Amino acid sequence: MRNIFEKPPVKTARDDVLVFFCVHNEVERLPYFLDYYRAQGVRHFFAVDNNSDDGTTEFLKSQPDVHYFFTAESYVSSRAGRLWTSELADFYGRNRWCLTLDVDELFVFPGIEKVTIRELTWHLDKRGFDAVFCIFLDMYSDRPLSETLYEPGTPFLDTCPFFERDTYTLHAPRYFPQVQISGGPRQRQFWESGGLGRGPAMRKVPLVKWRKGMQYYFSTHSLKPVPMATFTGALLHFKFFASFRERARREVERGDRVQMADYRKYAEKLQKEEVCFHRPESIRYEDSLTLLRHGVVTADKELMHFLHHRITQKEGRRAADAYRDRFREIMERAEKDAPEVRLTQLPHVWKLVNNPHFPVPLPGGDRAPVNQARMEPQFMRLMETATMRRTRRLRKWLHARGALDKAFVPEDLTPGEMTPERLVRIYESFWWELGLPFRLFRRIRTAVHWRRLFSGGGKTSKGGKNASDGKSARDEKSAKRAERS
Repeated sequence: MRNIFEKPPVKTARDDVLVFFCVHNEVERLPYFLDYYRAQGVRHFFAVDNNSDDGTTEFLKSQPDVHYFFTAESYVSSRAGRLWTSELADFYGRNRWCLTLDVDELFVFPGIEKVTIRELTWHLDKRGFDAVFCIFLDMYSDRPLSETLYEPGTPFLDTCPFFERDTYTLHAPRYFPQVQISGGPRQRQFWESGGLGRGPAMRKVPLVKWRKGMQYYFSTHSLKPVPMATFTGALLHFKFFASFRERARREVERGDRVQMADYRKYAEKLQKEEVCFHRPESIRYEDSLTLLRHGVVTADKELMHFLHHRITQKEGRRAADAYRDRFREIMERAEKDAPEVRLTQLPHVWKLVNNPHFPVPLPGGDRAPVNQARMEPQFMRLMETATMRRTRRLRKWLHARGALDKAFVPEDLTPGEMTPERLVRIYESFWWELGLPFRLFRRIRTAVHWRRLFSGGGKTSKGGKNASDGKSARDEKSAKRAERS
């Protein structure tokens, strides 16, 4: 990946949560966006300004905790900003928790009113998780879009407090994580009328422990396989303020969006008619437990006990017990009220639990689960061996003619296809046996070099003297006998 930014040193603590985001003319949302995450314990923001001209540049440069980076390059060529934020995260975020966001997104999880995101990462570290899966939840008001006026600096939820749950659908994806979510109010308003596809992708994984080799694929919608938390969160999405109509028109004119077809849909419909997303089934967001109650997010007992422990330290045992009881009641009620999965839904469920694009563990129930985040480095080491390097052209030639399975060409596998079974299959194959002479010769040569290295100074003759000293003495005696003769 080509690096485009100069990166001055930034001192961060080991337990800091770092926020990375790209902006283009977002001065309206930036004040509250920064305030929200500051309240969540964030002390460092890394902003990529993509040629803004509405005051965004000046505002960001005036913030002491914002590290400012500028680029005038194409947003599309950066894969919707992914290459820019990943470059910064690779440099500043290694082995730290990183939030990759847009400025109209607020990350929430069950209990966020009681503990901060920074405190949540302590719990994630303790349990060995590296990421949190989120539904990408569109928020809207109960008024027509043209009347949804937002006052900069005020909480987004004051303007758009409603969401819905019955218009989202689940299906099997091609890339990790294991479930894709589509639909929502955007699909209902802009896609159904045209009958085009399932609508926008409504899942994201914004919070990750950024390690070496970490990589997003499509914005933050998909990423390399990592250990996911057993609970989920939500990314509240505040796109639909009154300014959205003009913004959609400008984006179509600018033509620098990955989803240009989507923005054309938005602009065309908003120019023709008034849009109101609210309907009788809409739900008002009160707190994070509203999402838990309606089955939009999930929680587990370990998270509940962590919340109880932190609330006890902050507010006392009585308040912690009361919140735990409420949390448990809502969690159990949500599980009880969730509709049962019927047999007729098996075709959809089976695609989720047996997705061929994702690895499965090796057989044997007593084996430890495979850390999928380590699979790609193992394949990389395999591909760099002499055996695989010397047979690469032959294997690719045979595979192109249908004479060799794709499993024996690991250079062409995607991360999702790098499974333990395929790794074992390569090591048991003819191709690995073919390289045995190369490996045997290399071991013999290494042994000879080590022998030569230590044979000169390690052996001694009788009497404790060095062998080379004994040889010199014999040469001197031979020379003296020759002189006498």
